[in-house]
Amino acid sequence: MHLTSAMCWKLIARKVQIAIRIKQDDLSCLQYNSEQKLINLCDVVDDSKSSWNTPLKNCMQVRGAQTNSPKLPSRSERLSIYTKSLRRIGFLLRDNVTG
Repeated sequence: MHLTSAMCWKLIARKVQIAIRIKQDDLSCLQYNSEQKLINLCDVVDDSKSSWNTPLKNCMQVRGAQTNSPKLPSRSERLSIYTKSLRRIGFLLRDNVTG
């Protein structure tokens, strides 16, 4: 089994040397593959610290209701932040460009 399949990433497109995969929202695939010893799942811990300068683990971090990870703002809110930032540094020249 490929690592990406064990991680429950679904192949949605492939062309030449490019493959596009999406991560499934359903945790049952990860739990099943963990029971089959195809992957290791990390213990549920508070993972709110920085993701840089931390040692790699030999397990998959499961994001779900048990973790204390912050929720992302809506897509439109995230896009408006980028537009404001780009406008602030002078990258966007037109005022009618919105996120």
